[in-house]
Amino acid sequence: MSEQRGDQNGGSPIQVLLKVARTQKFYWFLGHVSELAFFVLNALISLYSRSVKYYRLALLAVIFTYGIVVKEIHFRRQGLAAIRKRDVRVGLIRDENVQYLLIAVVFYVTSPITGGVSGGLYPFSIYSIFHVLTYFQSTLLPSSPVSPHVRQQLDASITNFTTSFSQRALYIAANAEFFWLSSFVLFIPFALFYLLRSPLYTITNAFVFVSVIAFLKVRYETNQYFKVIVSSWDMRINQFLLSGKLPPSLNELYNIRIKGLIHKITDPIQLPALTSSKKTT
Repeated sequence: MSEQRGDQNGGSPIQVLLKVARTQKFYWFLGHVSELAFFVLNALISLYSRSVKYYRLALLAVIFTYGIVVKEIHFRRQGLAAIRKRDVRVGLIRDENVQYLLIAVVFYVTSPITGGVSGGLYPFSIYSIFHVLTYFQSTLLPSSPVSPHVRQQLDASITNFTTSFSQRALYIAANAEFFWLSSFVLFIPFALFYLLRSPLYTITNAFVFVSVIAFLKVRYETNQYFKVIVSSWDMRINQFLLSGKLPPSLNELYNIRIKGLIHKITDPIQLPALTSSKKTT
């Protein structure tokens, strides 16, 4: 969603706030602010509690913000009736906003049973930081009740931060998404044990795992930052395996059997192709 510069002569800060409060974009902004607040609360609570209350509230905020974006992009003109068109359905599946929305829904629905995905909020929170800053800079800051000097300093600081760290943040977010897989490191080897002990927990975890695999495969195919992250970890693993400290059989196990299994599982996961040259806007 594009940012719009606020009008510095649009009235008092209260008048400007009342004006922007009538826009969907303002509630999108509040959703990102809420996500960050609940993310911080969840991080603090997790130090001494396994409660997923704030984890779920953060995900609700994520679902809310992405829901606004998806509605604005795909259903603004024709509403839900547009979904009857194949190109709209394909466009939905191919839209990364929809992909993030769906994975957030999966995390939210399953969290009471699984306890949440390790690092599940990190990518969303990274994106929220930049969305909050850019919206504040473009819409709220111009009419804020501060001196022009302070306003200019804040504007320059936000510009410097977003310019300097935006690309780095995208790599960090991609790395955080990759590490979602760490939640299943202990689950997979003991899946049979968990199945006998707690079938609902096992089936739910398996569903989340499959959802994460599908999400990450799509990210690998469509996002250059995630592809670089996967390639860098693959290179590190190969460097370690070829260091001479490990038996050659482990290199064969990783590069032939494990990679072969990964390709066998993920290759069927493909985004549908657009049948029309007309793009969804």
